[in-house]
Amino acid sequence: MTALIFIFLLVFAFLLLTLVRFLELSGFSRLDAFAILVISPLTTSLPPVKFADFGEMSVYLSISGFVIPFLVCVRQFSIGKVALKKALPGIALLTTISYLISRPESDGVGVSHPLLPVLTAVFYSMVIERDYPSCLAYVCATLGMFLGADVIHLPVMEHLTSSVTIGGAGVFDAVYMSGFIAALFDSMLIFAKKLLKRR
Repeated sequence: MTALIFIFLLVFAFLLLTLVRFLELSGFSRLDAFAILVISPLTTSLPPVKFADFGEMSVYLSISGFVIPFLVCVRQFSIGKVALKKALPGIALLTTISYLISRPESDGVGVSHPLLPVLTAVFYSMVIERDYPSCLAYVCATLGMFLGADVIHLPVMEHLTSSVTIGGAGVFDAVYMSGFIAALFDSMLIFAKKLLKRR
C-alpha cells in the first residue's frame, strides 16, 4: 500500500510539473501557474469574504473561485502580458456567452455548457493575440464568467436568496475550468507549433 501511495504521488507530481511547464512555455510565470493549478484548488475550503451589501442581500467573494483567479488576471495586465484593448472585446464576448448559459437559483448560479466559453476564449485569443494567447484566453474566460454568470445576475439573485458568493457554488467549477482549460489548450497549441517549426 505504501509503495502504491508513493507511486501515485510521483505520478501526480510529474503531471503537475508538466502542466506548470506548459503554462510557463505559453507566457505565465511560475507563480501564476502555481496559483492557477495549486493554490486555487487548495483554498476551496476557506470561507468566503464579505464584500458588500446589494440591497438586502450580502455579497461574498470566494477565495478560490474569485480572489485568486482575479489577482492572476490583474497580474497579466500589470506585467504587460495582456493588453486591455485586446482583452475588453473578448471579455465582453465571454460575458455575453456566460450570461446566456447561466441561470440564477436559490443556492447559487447554475452554468450549463461550460465548454462553450472555453472554446470561445481559445478561438478568440488565437486569432487576436500572437505573443501570449494563453494569458489572454485565461483573462477573457475568467473575467467573462465572473461578470456574465455572477455579477449581472445580482439583481435577480436578490429576490432568491439573502446572500450570494461570487465565484462560489455553481460558478467556481465553471470559472476555474474555463480559465484553466482555455489557457491549457492554447499552451498545447503553442507547444505543438514550436515542435513543428523545429522539424
